[in-house]
Amino acid sequence: MAPKNKKLKQSLPSKEPVVDDGFSFIKQHNSNVIIEVEIKPNAKTSEIQGVEDGLLKVSINSPPVDGKANTEVIAFMASTFGIKKSNVKLIKGQTSHHKTLQFENWTREKVLQIIQAK
Repeated sequence: MAPKNKKLKQSLPSKEPVVDDGFSFIKQHNSNVIIEVEIKPNAKTSEIQGVEDGLLKVSINSPPVDGKANTEVIAFMASTFGIKKSNVKLIKGQTSHHKTLQFENWTREKVLQIIQAK
């Protein structure tokens, strides 16, 4: 019996241009923005601390118990970026400090403007 041909996976060019501006943790995907964040729960205040190790560092006042920190991350990010809470989704990292958020109907440029103003 002859071995089956294995198809090689080809890398297709991305529809979105790759931008190397120091903010690679923010990606535009169609009409949504994907943001990778590192959360520090149990902080004195909820705030954006800056960019470090290729992630947006965010401190959150709530403890990481029963989803309280996740709920506050969504509320804080929505308030900070002026977007409805219903348009902020936690798409990865429900039980991790490293989280991936999606802002629906938003642009990378708007996110960059707000982060750079902080």
